[in-house]
Amino acid sequence: MESVGVRNGLVTGEPGSGKSACLEAIGLGLAASGCWHVFFGDGDPDGGSSPVLNDVADWAESGPDGVLAQLGAVEAALEVRSLLKSTLTEAPAVGGALVPITDPATQSPARKLLPTRSCPV
Repeated sequence: MESVGVRNGLVTGEPGSGKSACLEAIGLGLAASGCWHVFFGDGDPDGGSSPVLNDVADWAESGPDGVLAQLGAVEAALEVRSLLKSTLTEAPAVGGALVPITDPATQSPARKLLPTRSCPV
């Protein structure tokens, strides 16, 4: 994980070019970190695109309805995360760890909230 937070990506290619294998490697790495939740939304209504991701994902869905449910949950989580982030500040004495704001007049809200083992967001 980089100190700047989550990075976006795009995996494209012809059938059989290794897209699923690439996503499986990314998913396995993120799951093994203990800091990230892995969602797998499979466009195949039968969920057959990646048995590996179906097994390692914290939440695996297939088909349009399942994937839309995931997107709705992510949207709700982002709202909660935004509310949480505004109550935290960086504590330089604790190596930049986030701590609750105790003096809003002198402490600025956190600019980023990175996942950790104690707070996987």
